[in-house]
Amino acid sequence: MKNFIAAVIMLISFESCSQRTSNETLTEFRKTDSERIIATHYLKSYQHSHKEALVGDFLSKLWFNFGETKDYGYDGYTYAIEHIPTGIVFSAYNGSAGPSFGGFEKDKESLSEILNKFELLLKQSNYADCELTFNTDYGELSVGAKNGTPFEKSAE
Repeated sequence: MKNFIAAVIMLISFESCSQRTSNETLTEFRKTDSERIIATHYLKSYQHSHKEALVGDFLSKLWFNFGETKDYGYDGYTYAIEHIPTGIVFSAYNGSAGPSFGGFEKDKESLSEILNKFELLLKQSNYADCELTFNTDYGELSVGAKNGTPFEKSAE
């Protein structure tokens, strides 16, 4: 019985710590003005968790943490994100190369660790119900999530 109680306490403690880490990570990032990311360039692709709808997966997790984006157009959408402790800004976007991150060359070394932390935040995030429709070379594409399931579909 003693071992059982100790195991339950450890499990509760672990769960509490896990939740706290996710919340602490979220407070390190905020959405910022898109003008701050003009002239950023591709740094790395998003390591998605939903293979059948990776564009919807990415959008839904960004939307869950930072709300709707108003920055979308041909081929996708963009979120301008600031890492608060360092002031470094980067882009989380979907473009012709798929879900990706961009940044400034001068920040490239620091961004490696920052983007790893940001991807962990997204991995731990829920899917927000959302939808965006934009044009691509292949016609209109609708992406997002509904009832916790990401989707991508050609618009009719």
